[in-house]
Amino acid sequence: ISQRYQEVLFQGTLICSLLVKHDPDFLNKNREIVTHLRNVWNQTQLQERFKNPDKLQIPTHQWREPKLLAKCLLRYLQCNPHDYELLFQLLRIYDAIYVPNIKFLQHHIQHNVIEGFSIEQRRACFFKFVEIFQLPNIQDRPPRWSQELKGKILQYIIVPMFQYSFERKDTERLIEGTPAPDGSPAENVINVFMDPENRMMVDDREILDVVRIHLLKLSAEFVRHAPGYIHPANSTRRQG
Repeated sequence: ISQRYQEVLFQGTLICSLLVKHDPDFLNKNREIVTHLRNVWNQTQLQERFKNPDKLQIPTHQWREPKLLAKCLLRYLQCNPHDYELLFQLLRIYDAIYVPNIKFLQHHIQHNVIEGFSIEQRRACFFKFVEIFQLPNIQDRPPRWSQELKGKILQYIIVPMFQYSFERKDTERLIEGTPAPDGSPAENVINVFMDPENRMMVDDREILDVVRIHLLKLSAEFVRHAPGYIHPANSTRRQG
């Protein structure tokens, strides 16, 4: 990417951030701009630029680009909290070296997601992750759901979200169903987690340790707080 293109991209992001600052609903009224911002955010070129600052000379004033872009997308997310894919994609900011302060995203995740999500939102967020988890690690077009990103989703969102719910004694509502094997619906969270078809608990050599560790943490939370819901996979499947 040429330096001229990088500068145009930065200036466009800066203008968008100023518009959002003066009109918080700007992106919600201009969805085509959101689509463009998301495409930029998920570009391999943008990620590599801020992962490898020693190889790519980045002008000082452009160091703010990931933060400005993330703030724009976060503002849109606040108006559309059910866009779980965007929530997950924003975790890419942890890969950017020149982002000294990401408390704005950490605050949103802690207060609006981990503590603020309803039971229905927590379940929907989990099922969206299960869907994404099964996608190939490398895709031709963005968003690319790398294993590193899947690990971050587990680390920063899924595991803390379940921990918070269990501490509040919301186990039965969150998991859905009864401890009895024949009384557990297909929408039972633990059934879905343990289902071999979802590949979350299989011995897959392609799964990186960073993902496996957090999957084990989540399974440990299930064992600790919902042991009665855990059954052999073949006893929880719905009969066809």
